[in-house]
Amino acid sequence: MPHELSKNFELHERIFIEKKRVDKILEALNCYDETVPKKKWFTLSEMGHLTASYYNVALITLSSAQSLTFLPL
Repeated sequence: MPHELSKNFELHERIFIEKKRVDKILEALNCYDETVPKKKWFTLSEMGHLTASYYNVALITLSSAQSLTFLPL
């Protein structure tokens, strides 16, 4: 997924609104530690668009709090 984010950096930057968020996500994706710290955990609210684009699928999350749909870019 880091490749997808880097390849379409400007597009993802527009989605996430600010470069800091894109940099934060890229930093989290480049973690290869055996135990990943909580600050680098994967959250669908932040990573849904990236996941949908990387796997080229429509990603649908369902929960009682909030349901989201992400489409590939």
